Amino acid sequence: MILARRPLLLGIAATLAGFPPALANIPRTGRIAFKVSRKGDPMGTHNLSFSTEGQDLVVDVAIDLKVTLVAIPVFRYTHRNRERWRDGKLVAIDSQTDEDGDKLFCRGKATAQGFAVEGSAGNRVFPAEVMTTSWWNPEVTKRRELLNTQDGAALPVAVTPRGQERVPTAAGEIAAERFDIAGEVPLELWYDAEKVLARIRFKAKRDGSVIDYVRT
Repeated sequence: MILARRPLLLGIAATLAGFPPALANIPRTGRIAFKVSRKGDPMGTHNLSFSTEGQDLVVDVAIDLKVTLVAIPVFRYTHRNRERWRDGKLVAIDSQTDEDGDKLFCRGKATAQGFAVEGSAGNRVFPAEVMTTSWWNPEVTKRRELLNTQDGAALPVAVTPRGQERVPTAAGEIAAERFDIAGEVPLELWYDAEKVLARIRFKAKRDGSVIDYVRT
């Protein structure tokens, strides 16, 4: 058994060794996966994958959500996003979103003037240290403005630390630090002892139903 697992363990170790030290909150598996529920019913999945290309950290985000009524889909949401980070700074982003038929996009890159974005919400230049609404990086809790990865808009936020709580995961409850994010869509974030994103919870804009992410 030990010999059979050794190549897998070595592969994980090699992946971990490639992650930039400035972003030490990358999970050991190189992946964060959530099951998403609405009013307690399964709604879909939200997955983040981490890899390296040279000195860059590449983050791929895939969200697939669906609400059904009597087995008939009444709402669909898909989001695909690739972020590239270098020395703790965002250097490129490319995302596409389908929000129940509404097509949104966000493309951006680092420039000498700052982080330049073209999106369905318009064009703008963010500070070079901009953070995104992918939420995986706990640095978002230190900012007053974020880059909305759906449409490229600037999202003003106010962050309130709430202290440590116990949160559910597929492996059982764990301790995590909670932060309440006030903004266009208020939400709650939790990060575990290793600063890895552990849970997300918010109310849907359309009907106020509670959307809950549980880490698998």
